[in-house]
Amino acid sequence: MAKSMGQDSAAPKAWSMQADNVHSPLFWAVSTVAFSTLAYACLWPSSCAAASVCADTHQAVPSNLNMHAVSGLSMVLLMELMSLVSTYQGVRETSALVPEIRSRCLPSLLLILMYMVHIGQHAVFTAGW
Repeated sequence: MAKSMGQDSAAPKAWSMQADNVHSPLFWAVSTVAFSTLAYACLWPSSCAAASVCADTHQAVPSNLNMHAVSGLSMVLLMELMSLVSTYQGVRETSALVPEIRSRCLPSLLLILMYMVHIGQHAVFTAGW
């Protein structure tokens, strides 16, 4: 009976070690890369030049509009970067006292990521890939 109790108590300990791995940033990075690779392999997107409808639509849009979008979004990105840096400088001294204040930088960080995606998208459209 003592032997079976020792085995039963080891199972929850192993389970808790696996549950701790789920909260690891390395776990999420590896799982994100694996899922993205799997999704890309399953969907296998084609280029715009391969689809006639996309190529015709792409030729109808002047490329200078995409260049203007890239330059405008780049200026907004720089402004948001400066806003994030100034917010971080203000929050850095008080973050030890109030841990919840770190979330003040999150909206700016998400906007920066969004602007970077849009800049990349319009840069690809400008290049005609």
